Amino acid sequence: PAYVAERGLGAWRTGQRLVRPPVGAALRGVPSRRRWIGRSLDGLAPLELTWVCCGVDYPKVVEGAADYLVYGGTQPWDHAPGSLIYAEAGGHVRMLDGEPYRPAQPTLGLLCAPDAESWQEIRSILLS
Repeated sequence: PAYVAERGLGAWRTGQRLVRPPVGAALRGVPSRRRWIGRSLDGLAPLELTWVCCGVDYPKVVEGAADYLVYGGTQPWDHAPGSLIYAEAGGHVRMLDGEPYRPAQPTLGLLCAPDAESWQEIRSILLS
């Protein structure tokens, strides 16, 4: 499939509009850092392994295979396209310091969550 997103105009997969599905009872997340795999986050499901490629991670999460993504570092070529797809499908994308993600700005972490409330909850747990 081909994924396309344009800021303010939505995200699409092979001509079909993408909308992030609703979350289940417990938020399921995937981290980029292997040392986080299996880590239980205060009431959230244990972290699972990502698909080891940002080009696969973002579409999988938009399609409901997990609810949020946590990345330790970011390179624009990895995260600019995927984070735009995620945001345009209804997700909330911010750097761990709370600032909006900007591909040209170095960051120590990126969190993509279903909405602002979930983002804040997950961020609080990650930083505790």
